[in-house]
Amino acid sequence: MKQYLLLFTTMTCMSLLLVGCSQSALALGSEGHSKPVIATKEKKETEEVALDRRPMVMVNGELYLDTGRESDIEGRCGVMDGEITSTVDTSKIPIQDNQSNFGDGYGYQYVDENSIDLYMNGKWIRFEKETTDTWGIQLTASKVTSSGLTLVCNQSGAQPTGNLQTGSPYWLEVQINNEWVPVEMLPSEYERGWTQEAWIIPMNNSIEWVVNWTELYGNLPAGKYRIGKEIMDFRGTGDYDTNTYYANFEV
Repeated sequence: MKQYLLLFTTMTCMSLLLVGCSQSALALGSEGHSKPVIATKEKKETEEVALDRRPMVMVNGELYLDTGRESDIEGRCGVMDGEITSTVDTSKIPIQDNQSNFGDGYGYQYVDENSIDLYMNGKWIRFEKETTDTWGIQLTASKVTSSGLTLVCNQSGAQPTGNLQTGSPYWLEVQINNEWVPVEMLPSEYERGWTQEAWIIPMNNSIEWVVNWTELYGNLPAGKYRIGKEIMDFRGTGDYDTNTYYANFEV
């Protein structure tokens, strides 16, 4: 009887030990790997970076953009037509007259209806309205005197639909109070006419025309002028388009 009692007691103790070990194992497991591991991502703060815009100015309600090139005007008067008096951040667009996004204190002069020159760091820099010329034409004046000049026509890129050409007609305008006014022609007893030849403008090249206006306008007094010419995109008889181009100069 004692043997059975001893055996029963021994088996009971072993059972209790096994149960205790199992509970300990569960406890370790619950503290270790039974809980899911939650991966946390570090939140990255993003900041919007304001990018610098192209240098530009607002003058008389028009926006002019920096072309990155110096003015082609040779010889000019020292009187400014205006001055940039206020500025905004380089990431913004000017919205007030005589305002830029790169600084103030710069004098400027009008060139034509599409461009102005700003005097910056001892140089005249050309600013232009953002326009699209599908013919790639640019007129400039050189060798200017009171009686004439050499008109240089540059053609680069673009996509005219026909042959670019012009003729002998031209006209002169003078700037008065920031407005372009036709220069008055000399009186004549005879009706004036122009020759009818067509001058071809070569693609991706330049051509020069010598102009002497003494018979039409005489010798010009000092001032700001521009010469205008009509250029044609000619596809065939009766099938063409025309655009007007100008070159500015000073006497």
